[in-house]
Amino acid sequence: MVGAAEHCFVDQGYSSTTIAVIAESADVSTETVYAIFRNKRAVLQAVVEAAVTGNVDGGELIGEDLLTRMHGEPDQRRRFALVTEATRGLLARTAPIEAVVRQAAAADPDIAAMQREHDRKTFRDVRSIVASLAEVGPLRLSEADAADRMWALVQHSDFYRSLTTSRRWSHARAFDALGDTLARMLFDE
Repeated sequence: MVGAAEHCFVDQGYSSTTIAVIAESADVSTETVYAIFRNKRAVLQAVVEAAVTGNVDGGELIGEDLLTRMHGEPDQRRRFALVTEATRGLLARTAPIEAVVRQAAAADPDIAAMQREHDRKTFRDVRSIVASLAEVGPLRLSEADAADRMWALVQHSDFYRSLTTSRRWSHARAFDALGDTLARMLFDE
């Protein structure tokens, strides 16, 4: 259902997607969708969580496995590489639904609150990544500035979407460009 809902939201927009449309797309009854999700906002929340974590059951973006591997890596650049590799699929998954959420948040205060909470969690994760990088070497910026700038580049997928949509770059090329931009911002050459 989550995958079907994502396709509906991306193709038709939040306001045009009804529970009935989601149910039809998922080949289930509307009652089933309501029983599992209660309402359309909850469906959107599940879609966002699945896109962010890569798992329909949700979870954390920065999981214990990644944190363990990062803390076991003494080289700053290799730590950064671990993060970029672990999040390689993130922008491809989140970019389409992020635009839907932004549009819906402008008209729905509950979705706006959901977006603010997501932003807060993402910033917490970014601060954790930056702190981990600063543990093993100097940054070009203060940790606070580095976290703010990294968050701005990765939170909203405009950089990535501009390259993949407007310039027709591949996912890999756009993601690598983002990683290069972040590395140049964070580290001295």
